[in-house]
Amino acid sequence: MDWRVETRGREVIAYWEGDRAFLFHAGWGVDPPVLSVPSERAWDAVVPAWLLGRRDEVVERLRLQSGHVLEETDVGYAAGKGELRPVGSKDDAYAIAAAFLDSIPGIVGPWEPGRSVRSTTGGGSTTGIWSPSGTRRRFATAAPPSSSGGTRAS
Repeated sequence: MDWRVETRGREVIAYWEGDRAFLFHAGWGVDPPVLSVPSERAWDAVVPAWLLGRRDEVVERLRLQSGHVLEETDVGYAAGKGELRPVGSKDDAYAIAAAFLDSIPGIVGPWEPGRSVRSTTGGGSTTGIWSPSGTRRRFATAAPPSSSGGTRAS
């Protein structure tokens, strides 16, 4: 299996195998840079199934390729978080979006399955979800065409 280590922003290192990755927390602005990896005790509880039981192999690859000093931790990682993978279906995409929206209450509110609606009120169009409680979750807006025939920014 092909693998690689990639820096993603200032504080994230991605360990890739094929088209899947797991994200590790890194510290920047320190010398030497530090990469936090789940401890042996925490590893199997927080990594995806494809990394179970493979801590020594992955940690050695991170040590060789990341350019960081590795530091073990029991904090900052949680099961089901930190994995990048391709989306295989519409249902997978919906589940990912729903999990994300559920994780940020107060910004969007709980994500409730409902029917998709399209409204053209005010000349533009808005697509959203109506929840069973009747609360609308707006997620995409398109402006009406301008007089020149193009679209205008909203």
